[in-house]
Amino acid sequence: MILVRTWFRTKWGAASTVVELLKGISATLEPERRARIYTDLSGLLFTVTWETEWPSLAAYEAAFDEMRQSQEYRDLMAEVVDLVETGGRDYLLLRWPET
Repeated sequence: MILVRTWFRTKWGAASTVVELLKGISATLEPERRARIYTDLSGLLFTVTWETEWPSLAAYEAAFDEMRQSQEYRDLMAEVVDLVETGGRDYLLLRWPET
């Protein structure tokens, strides 16, 4: 199982708006992707983290390629881009518990 963790450092005060936009994107995913959205409790202010689970990197890449073709996704991400200063993505391999 692969966990994809994408984080965004938003502009001052924009974290709540980014959360709402990511909820919209998450709603288009299959429930098995277990999308979760976090905001900072400590550390850098206005950080939003979006996690999804995938059976493999290949499955994630195929779904991401398909999602990027969606006009709805492109519209939502266009709004997110205007609210974000920087970001990154981590790919983690789930070791335990095994699924």
